[in-house]
Amino acid sequence: MRRTVWALGLAALALPVALRAQTATASVNASVTIAPTISATTTSDLNFGTIPYGGGATLNVTGNAGNGQTFGVVKIDYNANVSVAVASANGDNLKNGTNSIAVTYACGYSTNSDNTTGGASSSVACNALPNLTTTAGTAATSYLKIGGSIASGANTQKPFGTYTDVLTVTVSYVP
Repeated sequence: MRRTVWALGLAALALPVALRAQTATASVNASVTIAPTISATTTSDLNFGTIPYGGGATLNVTGNAGNGQTFGVVKIDYNANVSVAVASANGDNLKNGTNSIAVTYACGYSTNSDNTTGGASSSVACNALPNLTTTAGTAATSYLKIGGSIASGANTQKPFGTYTDVLTVTVSYVP
């Protein structure tokens, strides 16, 4: 019996050591994603003005708007290289109900925000815009000017009224 008590006492002394010898560990991964700052804000809608029946209209983004006309203007703020895409909801047509008038949209970048002064250094098809570039992290601002032309005679045999389209401008980070 004495041996049993002695063995139990020895086991009791060893128990805290055994409990202390057990450990557990866990790892937590840390990460961060650095994202570019990109914004696009419409500052002016494109308005070809009022044209006579059978007439046409042109807004050249390298020049100035005519009487009653305004360029579409989108302010683009970015601190990384970006691509800019412009899509027409009506497939490059101004629509009034089921009636449509073909339009050729033209775009260019400018440093001025005015909606009657184009100021773009060049005019390209809106689906062929070059990327905007900057040194990573350096804030930049450009103004996308949207103009275009409606050919003379494009509105003949069309009902009088207002014809519209929606242009969606998408600005995307280019790694």
